[in-house]
Amino acid sequence: MRIAKLHYVFSFIFILIFNLHQSGFAQQKGTIQKGSATWYGSKYHGKITSSGEVYNKGHMTAAHPTLPFGTKVKVTNAVTKQSVIVRINDRGPFGKKGCIIDLSEAAARKIELYRYGYGKVIVQVLPSAVDQTAKENQNSLTMRSLPSDSSQILTSQQFFVVQAGSYTNLTNAQLQSNKLRSFDQCLDVILNEENVQGKKIHRVEAGHFSSRSEAEAFKSELQKNGILVLVKQVPSAS
Repeated sequence: MRIAKLHYVFSFIFILIFNLHQSGFAQQKGTIQKGSATWYGSKYHGKITSSGEVYNKGHMTAAHPTLPFGTKVKVTNAVTKQSVIVRINDRGPFGKKGCIIDLSEAAARKIELYRYGYGKVIVQVLPSAVDQTAKENQNSLTMRSLPSDSSQILTSQQFFVVQAGSYTNLTNAQLQSNKLRSFDQCLDVILNEENVQGKKIHRVEAGHFSSRSEAEAFKSELQKNGILVLVKQVPSAS
């Protein structure tokens, strides 16, 4: 009986140490993840993150499913090779296959992922030695990184989506939603239901753009792939 208890104790200690090691490994210098990144901006600006901080779309921060809050990571655009250092202060993205990190709006702009809402990235965990660099990165969003319609982005209480159709038949709406998702697995697609003159209408909407020009650019990309959409302005959530 005593031997059995000792065996149980040693087994518990081994599992505990193993789990701590695995958790620590996620923060080791050089740990790399490859996948897609998304971003979030005005809709969440001023709201509380999972860490308890208030989200600021102009700060260099990001959401990650597992990395401890405060972890600094270097995010590199796999296409342009542009990089930015961000601090993890939120959880996400969730339910988006292949997406490994959700960047703040400012961070997405810095590595040119803002335009389409997503992109392929390489995420590398950094040691504490780069804390100062990350802090300098996070000071503010410079005007040079803003597009020509930046005043609209900073002051507007609206955001833009692309609408890919309105359907009375739910099945047709779902088929169109799936078509949009097949274009990119990280694209946010929403199926809204409305009553119009006593009829139930299903509207298929996608993306979350802070300016009309960004939405129009994405519209052009979709149309090149045979997906006809229109740009729609909608109120931000309060």
